[in-house]
Amino acid sequence: MIRKDLVLTPKQERNPQTAAAKVVKEGEAMIELESDLQRQRKYVASMQGHEPSLVVSEAFVRGMRDLGYKSFGTMLDELIDNSQQAEATHVHVTWKLEEKRISELAVIDDGHGMDPEMIRLAVRWGGTHRENDRKGFGRYGFGLPSASVGLGRRFTVYSCTPGGKWHSVTVDIDRLADYMTSSGGIGVPPAKPAELPDWVQSYLSEHFPAGLPHGTVIVIDKLDRLERRTPQWFETHLLEHFGLIYRNFLRNLTIKVNGRQVEAVDPLFLTPRARFYSDDNLPMAEPLLPTYIEVRDPETKELQGVITVRFAYLPPDFNKGKSSAAKGRNKIMAENNGLIILRNGRQIDVLRTTGVAPFNFQNNDRFTKVELDFPPTLDEEFSVTTSKQQIIPSDRIFAILKDHLVAAALQQMRARYRKEADALKVKIETSSDQPRLSEVAMREAEKFRRRPSEVTTEEFRELADEGLRREIKRRAEQAGVEPEVIAEAVKKETEERPYKVEEENTVLGPFFRVEQRGSQTVLIINQDHPFYSEVYARPLLITGVREEELRAATVQFRAGLELLLFCIGLCELKGTKETRTFYEVERIEWSNTLRAALKQMEKQPEAKAKLEMVETEELDEDDI
Repeated sequence: MIRKDLVLTPKQERNPQTAAAKVVKEGEAMIELESDLQRQRKYVASMQGHEPSLVVSEAFVRGMRDLGYKSFGTMLDELIDNSQQAEATHVHVTWKLEEKRISELAVIDDGHGMDPEMIRLAVRWGGTHRENDRKGFGRYGFGLPSASVGLGRRFTVYSCTPGGKWHSVTVDIDRLADYMTSSGGIGVPPAKPAELPDWVQSYLSEHFPAGLPHGTVIVIDKLDRLERRTPQWFETHLLEHFGLIYRNFLRNLTIKVNGRQVEAVDPLFLTPRARFYSDDNLPMAEPLLPTYIEVRDPETKELQGVITVRFAYLPPDFNKGKSSAAKGRNKIMAENNGLIILRNGRQIDVLRTTGVAPFNFQNNDRFTKVELDFPPTLDEEFSVTTSKQQIIPSDRIFAILKDHLVAAALQQMRARYRKEADALKVKIETSSDQPRLSEVAMREAEKFRRRPSEVTTEEFRELADEGLRREIKRRAEQAGVEPEVIAEAVKKETEERPYKVEEENTVLGPFFRVEQRGSQTVLIINQDHPFYSEVYARPLLITGVREEELRAATVQFRAGLELLLFCIGLCELKGTKETRTFYEVERIEWSNTLRAALKQMEKQPEAKAKLEMVETEELDEDDI
């Protein structure tokens, strides 16, 4: 039987057996379902006689505290946006301390300020004279109240226009009942003449000696949403955050955090005088030519806006070492690893996962930087949110980026990074002045060589002398001196080191070749051939092995490959002219076949997964 204490839905009333089965199957869940339905009906009954409004005022205000800001820094951005649009030249963020913890926040600007009537309107959601403005930062009028209640439960806006007097309006969300109007909505109290708080006055006397004749001060207290209230951490975080977000405005806008001036932070590291732009011991970022993309209406072909695209390539050792600059660079690179999106010059978002290839970013993609700056006229194409916290480019935008080779440039930078990172790993592992493992092994193995040379002593001497002359000439040109100046030094080096491994870059060249330079046999490995990146420079993947053991195994494996190539090369050099010609022709065939085979191997699912694992590895800072 159906329990009589349950209130059934109309469908259950028509089908009692189904209702009984549901009660038996779900037990208490049914009671909870019907209890909620009863509450729903009670709520509807309580609203009888009241004309429903689109927004339930009190619930709306409380809900706006959870609008979705990423951090307290992004909330304060909203207030700085308003200051910038109010033509401020100075913005200060400061705070009051109680027991060494932040108890109140203030954002101070010297903009044109607001008349008393406008202060009252400005604290409302949607209270803006810039509704749907496509020139500046704001267009919704949600920033000031949303950011303020996101940080604390009470905020006061003080403002003064040139020649006017200071007035203020306070909003306390714990006292919303006091703001109720006769129609049941939440009103806004009128602005009243006011004086700035003593602690704010004290700050102004120090940092604005001539006074603050006009501007706006927003004081937020009852702080219950700050992640951390220790002033040192708060200050350090905001200095970096504001420097990043407003990097393009700091020539004309001075922002200070508790008296310390904000410096520009360019995540592409291309802006002179920005933080970590240069360092005597670290390489600099390399710019690519920027791209300017016109976006037109697909039907009328009228210009909707121009997207500015900047590119920067960061070398593999750009952030390596233990210096403060290296650590600072590394932090900025990691936090801005993705498609960096700006709106009107102000950074909004960094997209690491877009779902559109190749605009998905892996760990090492932080060395390849792409920045898009779009105008507000393209807001719909980038799905700008009310709080300016998130960007979702349309499929059309991604298609436009591909058409204008933005994707191709990103792929080229990634390929360059992989190649240079591989070369740097090899350089680190062979950075000692001592001969390589393979070079020593080849020298020691000479006494076991039994096969007689096919080439005459005179022929081999001519080959060796010609190779030595080419090397002396090459080094002289690099040093900008005459060959005679360095000839003896080069000859001495070849005699002291009979075997040597070098790298070169020849896009269509063989994966290796050998030269005889006097008494020195040189193995030259081509970094542009996939053999180098996919085989020779790849670290070994062995589970359950300590890092130092794995590195030693990688070095030994690489030395084994060098020995193999040395032995093949010696057979070439010690052979007749016809034999050398044979090897030269065959080596090209080997290289082409190997290139094609490695390309096919890379496509195999298992091999691809392993390669992706390797690509997520980072160079150890201690090695550089």
